[in-house]
Amino acid sequence: MTARLYALLLRAYPREFRKRFAADMTAAFLQLAAERRARGGLLALWTLWLRTLVDVAVNAAGERRAPRARHGRAGSMTMAPHSLMQDLRYAARTMRRAPGLTLAVVLTVALGAGASAAILSIVRAVMLRPLPYADPGGLLTIWTEAPTGSRVASGWLGPRLGERLTPIAVPYLEDLRARSTSFSAIAGFSPSWEVTLTGSGEASSVQAIYVSDGMLDMLGLQPMAGRDFSRQDHERGSARVVLMSEAMWSRVGGRGAPDGRPIRLNGLPHAVVGLLPPAARLPATPGDIWIPFVHNPFAEFRQIPLMTVLARLRPGVTLNTAREELKSVARSLERDFSQSRDHGLAIVWLSDRMARRARPLLLVLAASVTLLVLIAVANVANLLLAQASARRREIAVRAALGAGRRRIVQQVLTESVLLGLAGAAAGVVMAHWTLSSLVALLAEDLPPGADVRIDGFVLAGTASLACAAGIVFGLAPAFAASRSEPSEALRHGVRAGAGGGRLRQALVTIEVALAFVLLTGSGLLLRSFWRLTDVDPGFRTERLLSVSMSLPDARYPSGAARAQLFERLLAETRSLPGIRRAALVNRLPLSGSTNNAVSIEIQGWEPDPERLNTDRRIASPDYFRAMAIPLVAGRLFEEGDTAESPRVAVINREMARRFWPGTDPIGAQVRIALLSGPGPWLTIVGVVGDVRHHGLDAEVRPELWVPYSQAPVSGMVLIAQTDVAPESLIEPLRRTVQTVDPELPVTPVTLESVVAASVAGPRSRTLLVSAFAAVALLLATVGIAGVVAYTVSRMTRDIGVRLALGANRASILQLVLRQALAPALAGLALGAVGALAATRWMGRLLFDITPSDPVTLAAVAAGLFGVAAAASLLPALRATRVDPVSVLRID
Repeated sequence: MTARLYALLLRAYPREFRKRFAADMTAAFLQLAAERRARGGLLALWTLWLRTLVDVAVNAAGERRAPRARHGRAGSMTMAPHSLMQDLRYAARTMRRAPGLTLAVVLTVALGAGASAAILSIVRAVMLRPLPYADPGGLLTIWTEAPTGSRVASGWLGPRLGERLTPIAVPYLEDLRARSTSFSAIAGFSPSWEVTLTGSGEASSVQAIYVSDGMLDMLGLQPMAGRDFSRQDHERGSARVVLMSEAMWSRVGGRGAPDGRPIRLNGLPHAVVGLLPPAARLPATPGDIWIPFVHNPFAEFRQIPLMTVLARLRPGVTLNTAREELKSVARSLERDFSQSRDHGLAIVWLSDRMARRARPLLLVLAASVTLLVLIAVANVANLLLAQASARRREIAVRAALGAGRRRIVQQVLTESVLLGLAGAAAGVVMAHWTLSSLVALLAEDLPPGADVRIDGFVLAGTASLACAAGIVFGLAPAFAASRSEPSEALRHGVRAGAGGGRLRQALVTIEVALAFVLLTGSGLLLRSFWRLTDVDPGFRTERLLSVSMSLPDARYPSGAARAQLFERLLAETRSLPGIRRAALVNRLPLSGSTNNAVSIEIQGWEPDPERLNTDRRIASPDYFRAMAIPLVAGRLFEEGDTAESPRVAVINREMARRFWPGTDPIGAQVRIALLSGPGPWLTIVGVVGDVRHHGLDAEVRPELWVPYSQAPVSGMVLIAQTDVAPESLIEPLRRTVQTVDPELPVTPVTLESVVAASVAGPRSRTLLVSAFAAVALLLATVGIAGVVAYTVSRMTRDIGVRLALGANRASILQLVLRQALAPALAGLALGAVGALAATRWMGRLLFDITPSDPVTLAAVAAGLFGVAAAASLLPALRATRVDPVSVLRID
């Protein structure tokens, strides 16, 4: 690999040169590389590559421009150490003599390097850093593949609404183990179960994970202390035991190794038998307590897919072989179990599945940073070209004293690389300061627990990028300086100019084009976000408080006990000053809970579970009024809808439109397929407006509501409509709930914060890309202003002559603006083409807008042209104030 890379690098030299020296140079380089690797490791090898890259950049260009017969001297492998140190000292003195230019270059590079370091840290954490398990490359995930056209929903690791991969029902785990031979181990878990921890201070909700047997063994992990789950712990009727993290163990008062001390979860005692190792965070899943799956209330049902299955590929087995075997397993399951009808099995590499949610965002951020870095490079090249003009006399003196072209190019490149490294160091500091805020901003899009940090890999990548950028933006000034004629420069000084005018204009064109692409992406995200936040959620958001509660079955075993508790809680809440209404609902809109779909049967219709499914929701009578969900037809729930009265239901407008198009659904009979079998017939008594429960950007689904008194489940959300600021009632509401039941954890939140959290992901990515676009616009503005100022300085004599011959100042202004805006207009044209090509893959991140949105393109073009005109105007006005007498007297 090293030889191939070096041979590719040598392609920069002319063909004749390679024929004569390539073999010797490659042999010498490989020997040096071996010595450096043995003596100094990767750092020494990286330094050799860096010096070789600089050497090739200097020598190859010289060989192509002026091939010499004395190739032996020109083809030296590396710069002499004394020469390099001399160049470094001279570069440091030059930077001290021009502190303003140095600061401008370092800050410009720091912006690009800092953004690159931060985004590279995130990419490394999500996609590049190996998972903390034994042989992570062999880990797979197994999913149920729903029939084509069906729409499903699941948790973070599972698919989002409308995708076809779902978790697997728990009983199928043993079937997979018994019927497949491609895997050396199979285990499963179900993430994000909130359990109530009591007996250790105030009651609190903690995240628990249900796991199957063999999970730690498959991951190659061992408990820090205590023991792992035994086979008996996963058998029905076994004692309740848990594993927990060291932090949770300390929280419950544990010291040292677990000794079987009981803790109370959901009102039941559980013995702590082991401490989880730090690496035992299951993929993308927060959770400090592990519970055997046998204690999950839905572990016996093949109708409920809730287990994420992990598998380790057996050595020597290919992925295609495993896929083919799973097809056979799926067919056998379909024959044996009706619940598996038309469902297949799919496998995905664990690393790919974990990165899938963050991948679109990371692609956008990586593209934004790349554009920003390119704009920064073009800007710095412009600054250094201006410096080359100012230093023309100095370089001419060096040339007159015997410095050759190669020596001058080497010196200028050394300065640019040193500036790049200084900017990279400042950028890494900036990235370190801002990384925690950046991770918090992107929390909705990153896997939970992603280890984002600046490590050696990020530092090496940033340093390499800075060196490469330093060479790139230093090449143009280096060759511009080396091409000057010493006699001309010594005779006329700086006024002779160093050329490079066309190159500087080309760099501005590139800057404007790149800024156009970045601003277009930012504009699309902004317009998409505005449209998203303008969507009507279908319910009231202001002056509402919510409290999520889950009653433990151990203390509330019957529906009557649960109903009695919630009725008392509603009465106490309504009595609070400032509370207008209080109501209950089983799932809050936009709260991220999506597993609500049930199959239904409509009286008089042929059963069709694939088509006849709806979301089932449970609410108390005042819920629709508290949430301002409009009544479309019929009536709402009433206090008379009790457990003893006829069963009733309310549906949403979408369900009425889909199942009863053009007819009145009031009075129709439906029933829900419960786990225990078909439920009782429900009479539809009302139709309410549509609510976007699954997200502002998600489609409205059919929904069927039943009164809480007729379906008293254990998990409900208390909704309180207030007459005052809801924040002022958080503590009174907390005390009220704890008065009713001190062992219920209480965390009141406002509905406005719930809605804001639902759009946190789009908001964060919009803010971040907009920040990159703002920096790009600033750099492009500086570049345009610099080029116009340079153009005016080059045209000063010509302007003086025109004014002396009678030209008016308006014509001078027009002349300067025309020349100044020409590269900007060219950049707009190139940028429009680039934006149309680059934003096509942003469709997944946009809502109700196309990547080729003409309004966004027109707004960006007009804004950039206005900025370019404003940046050009001040130098152009200065040109009109030139005194022709003074200019001609200089000549």
